[in-house]
Amino acid sequence: MNEIVSMLIIFLVLFYYILLKYGIPIILIIVGYFIFQGYKKRRGVRTSDKSVAPDGKQANIKP
Repeated sequence: MNEIVSMLIIFLVLFYYILLKYGIPIILIIVGYFIFQGYKKRRGVRTSDKSVAPDGKQANIKP
């Protein structure tokens, strides 16, 4: 029984070591990518709203 428990503990320690070393940087890269995509989308909406007048109708842009 002690051998099984010790093997399980060693396996869990190795699993968490691999997860910390390789898994967390990959997760951070993926989360950062989605945050950057949301920031780009929000920034694009803010700049494209300028052609709408305050009453909601299309504004006449004069050159």
